[in-house]
Amino acid sequence: MNYIVLDLEWNQPVSAKSMMRTPVSLYGEIIQIGAVKLDENYHILDTFKIMVAPKHYRKMHKKVTKLTKITTEDLQYGFPFPVAFGHFKKWCGDEFAFLTWGPDDIGILNDNMVLHKLDTAWIPCTYNIQIIFDDQITKEKRQVSLSYAMEKIGEPALESHDALHDARNTVCVCLHLDMVKGLAEYAELQKQMTYYRELHMDRSESMKTYATKEEALSDPELAQMRNVAGEIKGSEAAMQYALDHKIPSIIIYHDYQGIASWCNGDWKANKAGTIAYRDFYRKAKQKVNIEFRKVKGHSNDKYNDMVDKLAKEALGIC
Repeated sequence: MNYIVLDLEWNQPVSAKSMMRTPVSLYGEIIQIGAVKLDENYHILDTFKIMVAPKHYRKMHKKVTKLTKITTEDLQYGFPFPVAFGHFKKWCGDEFAFLTWGPDDIGILNDNMVLHKLDTAWIPCTYNIQIIFDDQITKEKRQVSLSYAMEKIGEPALESHDALHDARNTVCVCLHLDMVKGLAEYAELQKQMTYYRELHMDRSESMKTYATKEEALSDPELAQMRNVAGEIKGSEAAMQYALDHKIPSIIIYHDYQGIASWCNGDWKANKAGTIAYRDFYRKAKQKVNIEFRKVKGHSNDKYNDMVDKLAKEALGIC
């Protein structure tokens, strides 16, 4: 059996409103497929790379362009996804398993196949190399970036966020691992990683709580963020409540744009507090469907006025 080391690059909707909701919530539309084919002894047999012209997210998100160097103009040279996928499927052959760096690529592949009414039963057994790397190298029960892994093993990395480059970098990491042992133990390793991730999610460091108002006000990170800190902590509290009570779907109404924009990528999170908030959201959305709806502040919206009042009461200024 062969192994296909797969990496994908995908475009994102330019705003939450423009995101496709049916037949799936499309968080990313594939624009590039890169892969390396290995034999059973992990020797390279062939490589594959193809550009994909997206059907829906045809304007490149500026953040994705910055990472991938792919522009809106470049997309015209891509193949429609069903055609590109057909070439990739033929190249893969009959008996193989996927090796990926992280869990996201397979989810995105599945969603894009559903979008184009392709049979997702084709997707083979998949192994997340991050899990094996953690068990054999870092031993920290956490997922790390591919660039970090390359640095950790002391290998020069090809430029990241090119699908074939990232697939090649993943192959390089695999050559530093005991893959026979890793694949044999994979099911148990996956259970352990899931356990630690859920344990961490139960009380994320991001979801920091305070015993008193004075303790919260003395936190320098919150103080620096002024009123935005309250907006963020309120949104996190709603997500945590849904997690604690196993609520599958919530809508967060907010009057500050950043509450949604830091999560969906429209705004760059570049401070410790906003980065922690964005990361908390990313973990929470693995278990809860979270939708944001903006309301205009101080516009006699019943519930917006109610939470403003509660916040002021908590601070003793009402």
